Amino acid sequence: MERVFSSFNFDLTASQMTTIYSKTFWVFLFSLIFCKNLLACTCYIPTIEEEYKRSELVVMGKIVGVDTITAGNYIWQDKQGIKYGKHKYSIGFEDLVRVKLIPEINFKSSTQLPDTIYILTSTQSTACGYQFPPYYTQIPSSYYDFIIYADRWIDYSIEEVAKDNRRIKQIKRTILQNTFFTSKCRLTQHSSEEELNKLKKLKT
Repeated sequence: MERVFSSFNFDLTASQMTTIYSKTFWVFLFSLIFCKNLLACTCYIPTIEEEYKRSELVVMGKIVGVDTITAGNYIWQDKQGIKYGKHKYSIGFEDLVRVKLIPEINFKSSTQLPDTIYILTSTQSTACGYQFPPYYTQIPSSYYDFIIYADRWIDYSIEEVAKDNRRIKQIKRTILQNTFFTSKCRLTQHSSEEELNKLKKLKT
């Protein structure tokens, strides 16, 4: 059978080659944009009343530090995993931005808040991570006043326990009392008088 490319004319001029390269570039560029849009974070932005009602934590506080950690934030059923209840699961670990926050006004909380709490969010914008600013001591502290809407963080980890004279691994699920999770699908934002006044009305 004759190969298809055997009759193709490879004697292209420089102008024709430039046209081909140009078209290839634009196809590649549009493909990147299309894929980026498919992966982009999309979410419903609630009203302040809806957000206040659904959030376990609503505070105005001051950021006093920002770093990055790796934590287990979900599990999935996996035959090769660790037994948890009736089935076996593996833990999904993710890099997270961790914000150290001093709560100054507590509008709503499901637990008693300590003097310092931590707010987690994904490092990836495609995973709807909130873009907190980096922390610098040289910047005026008022820049780090934020209104936070969040839920308690459920942490998954692996621990070893004694059972029948042997050590076994098991998954541990912990609701951390001083750690919460937010995203850009929430109304978390820089503090403003308008937002604070709305929250004061909702609290009363």
